[in-house]
Amino acid sequence: MSKKIEHVIFFKGVLETMDYFTDRLVDGARELGIDTYVIDTADPSTYQSDDFIRFFEQDGVAAFLLNQIGLSMKLGDENLWEKYDIPVYDFIQDHPRNFFDSLSAPIRGFHAVVIDYDHVPFIRRYFPQIGPIHFLANGGAPEGEPLPYEDRDIDVLYCGSCQEPLTDYPVIPFLKDGGRDYYQTCIGTMIANPMLTMEQVVRWYLTEQEQCSEEEIYRVIMGTSLFVDKTVRRYFKIQGMHLLDEAGIHVEVYGEKWTEGGETFSDNIRFHGRVSSAECNRLTTRAKIALNYMPWYKHGASERVFNSMIGGALCVSDRCPYLEERYVPDEEMVFFDLSDQAAMVARIKSLLDDPKGSAAIARAGMERALCEDTWTVRMQQIMDFMNSDDSL
Repeated sequence: MSKKIEHVIFFKGVLETMDYFTDRLVDGARELGIDTYVIDTADPSTYQSDDFIRFFEQDGVAAFLLNQIGLSMKLGDENLWEKYDIPVYDFIQDHPRNFFDSLSAPIRGFHAVVIDYDHVPFIRRYFPQIGPIHFLANGGAPEGEPLPYEDRDIDVLYCGSCQEPLTDYPVIPFLKDGGRDYYQTCIGTMIANPMLTMEQVVRWYLTEQEQCSEEEIYRVIMGTSLFVDKTVRRYFKIQGMHLLDEAGIHVEVYGEKWTEGGETFSDNIRFHGRVSSAECNRLTTRAKIALNYMPWYKHGASERVFNSMIGGALCVSDRCPYLEERYVPDEEMVFFDLSDQAAMVARIKSLLDDPKGSAAIARAGMERALCEDTWTVRMQQIMDFMNSDDSL
């Protein structure tokens, strides 16, 4: 067992969402009495200073990164973390395929932290050189005081962008017809079977339909599966929003790319563009229902679910076994099947028609999320695995 971790370095300054998560983790660390140092990549004084040198030269220091921001930090010609034997915990917010370059050649002392349990076997299969892997769902954060349920002025809220519409897909030279059948079949299969993961479908196609080698499977998954993922996710989001529109349900949408494919909606669906993470969370305090589409996590969760409940909204989300095991369906949050979004629309309509029952579900969800799924809770979980030998 190495030295106990008591000092944690964080990074920010690249993406607004990642900065918001980092700020909430730092707040949680300070609440727990953990010593922290925050590097702002946009402010050289935060990493070109004597204070930073003194911090990382202490015993019991670890770095906690989001999406590898700060992973390649150097001191002279050497990687800082390797030079000082500082363990690095990289919280991979997106699918690991997006980081295949660095995961293929990890630095010494690297720990992967995944947001979906399904990413563990994925890393084990394609990046066996990765050592410890830890699981951590995102957390939620309060912003402002939740309004009483009866005073909320937003019927349904959706905070999040849509995937951009795709018309061109990368050619895959070693597949028949350059991969056109691959894209069509995989996309159709995932739409018909939305509880399957992307890797399950792509591997099925490449082994059963094409008899590809493991090297070819690796190249296809790392280079093209993102296009399958984006197309399927856009399909379900656009379908759901059209069904809500046709049912006359009012939805306030904060995000981008919803109408880039030429889709049109009535005034029932109001698009406001993208807003900050903090503003999204403030909006949940005004919403009766917060709709969620998972980022194709089947055994993990993004922050949107917990933010919605902490803000006092009733969270309605597509099915996810991880969440269904932790939250009581129809008592703490409501789940729907992507394959039957008409039923989702009918359920939302019934929830809006039953404010008393909906308020009870929202209240129970908020109580559970505040107890188990804030960023402060996540920070304690981070310290627990940093100071244990446990990994997945």
